[in-house]
Amino acid sequence: MVRRLAAASGGSSLVLLVAACGLDDLTGGAVDAGAADASSTPGADAARDGASATPEAGADGGSAGCAGFPPTVKFCDDFDTGDSTLEKWPLATVDPGSVVEKSAAQSKSAPRAARFRAGAPASVKPSDGIGASLRKTFPDSPPKIRWSFSMIVPEAPKTTGSFVAFAPIAFNVPTGYLDVRLESERNAAGALTTRIQQTIEVAQPYDYIEATLSDPLPVGRWFRVEVNIDVQSHTVSVSFDGKVEATMTLDAKYKPSPFIARAGIHYVSAKNDAPSPVDGWEMFFDDVVVDYD
Repeated sequence: MVRRLAAASGGSSLVLLVAACGLDDLTGGAVDAGAADASSTPGADAARDGASATPEAGADGGSAGCAGFPPTVKFCDDFDTGDSTLEKWPLATVDPGSVVEKSAAQSKSAPRAARFRAGAPASVKPSDGIGASLRKTFPDSPPKIRWSFSMIVPEAPKTTGSFVAFAPIAFNVPTGYLDVRLESERNAAGALTTRIQQTIEVAQPYDYIEATLSDPLPVGRWFRVEVNIDVQSHTVSVSFDGKVEATMTLDAKYKPSPFIARAGIHYVSAKNDAPSPVDGWEMFFDDVVVDYD
């Protein structure tokens, strides 16, 4: 599915007002006009939406934001400057009904975080692939990538079939598409399932390898996500607050290469069996870090 032109969205005074001043002025880049891939399959348990398996652990910047991380990390953004620019991210995707902005409504390291809202309430259809994200390309080809961020989902959609893919690391390949992403959806039983997925769209038949997380996506509280990708030993793992939630073998098609980190919501959609339309998703990201060897 093809990304649509960005539209102005409501929100705080820091919203990306495309009509007013142009998205390029706010991001230092351009609207992402690339294609969105939409794969969707399920993963964990949800009667426990928002349940915390372990207390928060590990370095996450805390109140210090980027100052709380070693100066050797390759990239960090805590979104704490007072202006509306998102200059550390050359490209943004802001589809109709979506929002990408700095916001003081939530923050892990005060005073601000990045707010991502994809899809207006009760507007997302199975044919949609609506995104709200920031992206940055890293030109190096490291064997190991550490991708981490603090995030909060204030309230997950309650409607069966509401689906979100978020925070992918995509690898530059000559043809096709490779990424490692997180996904969550509300299944027919009402559970908020969560998984990590490899998207392998290089040569047909395409493949989608996934691993269910041992805990559901926390809702209503900040937590720290860390994804470790080793393209040399071909392993990938995801942790919440320092607890390993899933590990799996990385497909052999993944090689050390330049890669793209995308903060925020890759896309939302409704499953084909969902009542239509369904609600979109809202997420806040803070203290976003990319590091690699």
